[in-house]
Amino acid sequence: MLAVFVGFALLVFWIIASIYQSNDSGLKGIPNAHCSVPYSRLWLLSIRWRKLENRSRIHLHRRLGPIVRLGPRDVSINCIDEGVRTIYSAKFDKDYMTGFMVTMIGNDEHRRRRRMLAHPYSNSYILNSQTLDSTISCVSSRLRERMAMWASTGTAIDVYQQAKC
Repeated sequence: MLAVFVGFALLVFWIIASIYQSNDSGLKGIPNAHCSVPYSRLWLLSIRWRKLENRSRIHLHRRLGPIVRLGPRDVSINCIDEGVRTIYSAKFDKDYMTGFMVTMIGNDEHRRRRRMLAHPYSNSYILNSQTLDSTISCVSSRLRERMAMWASTGTAIDVYQQAKC
């Protein structure tokens, strides 16, 4: 009997905490994908489990706009100018809860660390990379050898399957 009471008390506490969190959230102005979204991630998890996430997001963005709330703290953004560029720019203010490398509170610290990491991901670095050049040469020579073998034997291959390997 005590276990049932404790379980019921935990359930009631979870429901009250979910309702409080949804009403106190800064995301409450964003359109919800489903009525349960402010309270739980179950809707999002069920969509992922049924492998319908991409289709559902496309449909939701067409129906609800460029920014859609998918969970209590999950948002899908489908616009470059007002969404992605704003979020990933150094001008986007962060709260004290986000302590990750790219989402820092101070813009100066964010800018400094971003500069440290920017060079290896720049287009000029990638194009002039000797490591990448040797890797591409190695992979393409192996592919040429395999293609020559397939052509000489007349073997039909599934290109998609070979690209995954």
